Amino acid sequence: MRCLALGEAWQYCGGKVILMGRVENEALQRRIGELGILFVPLAGAFSPTDEMRRLNDLLFMLRNTGHTPNCHPWLVLDGYHFDTGYQSMVRGRGYKVCIIDDTAHLNFYDATIVLNQNVNTSALSYRCSDKTCLLIGSQFALLRRHFWDMPRKPRSVSGIAYRVLVSFGGMDACRQLTKVVRALRNVSLARLEVTLVAGFEDSDINDLRHVAGELANQHEIHIVSDVQNMPDIMARSNIAITAGGTTTLELCFMGVPMILIAIADNQLGIISGLQAAGAGIALGWYNKVSEADIATSMNTLLQETGRCVRMSQAAQQLVDGKGWQRVIHAFVERHQLS
Repeated sequence: MRCLALGEAWQYCGGKVILMGRVENEALQRRIGELGILFVPLAGAFSPTDEMRRLNDLLFMLRNTGHTPNCHPWLVLDGYHFDTGYQSMVRGRGYKVCIIDDTAHLNFYDATIVLNQNVNTSALSYRCSDKTCLLIGSQFALLRRHFWDMPRKPRSVSGIAYRVLVSFGGMDACRQLTKVVRALRNVSLARLEVTLVAGFEDSDINDLRHVAGELANQHEIHIVSDVQNMPDIMARSNIAITAGGTTTLELCFMGVPMILIAIADNQLGIISGLQAAGAGIALGWYNKVSEADIATSMNTLLQETGRCVRMSQAAQQLVDGKGWQRVIHAFVERHQLS
């Protein structure tokens, strides 16, 4: 999703975007096409040599069809398998390279730009050339275009905050949606209005509907998927329960207090950083978070409306919505310097 957000920004500024990757879900492929982005599917295990050949073939085809000028474009890499050797190889072929990276795990980054849009960046040290441009911190948060024109105003919570958004990204592989719904059985301070955002590929949707149906007398639960109006959903939500991915940056921009559960290794630092900034409550690694933990956090926030307001204010201070402009400026500046 962060690559699509960057692609939208590049298109808005007059550029052309191609996404190469392993995206098997048809709904997500349709979303990419609706954005006007050319999708080139990849298959099989990652092979640096094969990837380089595909890049060269693609560039040759685009030049012949007039889709790109006679120069190498930017290549944005997002994945842990793009190691230093691969970066050096593609740079040696003339590409300007941007690495999207959350962890600073490599011994050296051979890139034109390194981008880390998260809040937990102060403890990270990227080893790279002094010519590499480091875009580090939530001031570079890439928000999807739907969020750009959303009004920003301080939130106030009157009485009990009862509208709850639950989302675990494009694929709820760890089945946290169902766990959260079960946890809501122990939240009885108010009748909640809960929006469950199912991913692009949720094989457990029937189980989720069944569990949600059991709580119909206690809470009002709506299950939605392939969501196109996420900014509107966030705008009317008082609390969000979510993972530590890109969604947290959108929630920060919208000023929604968060209960956070890590479902990937790189998210542990992110949710800890959000808690340290006062924007969320970090519960930890998903398989160590119980239904009782979720219910306790929910009951706490439902009662402490003043805390919700402070969390909302802290979240909005982290993301101002202009990160895409700063990133595009850096791309253009580095292009002109080359």
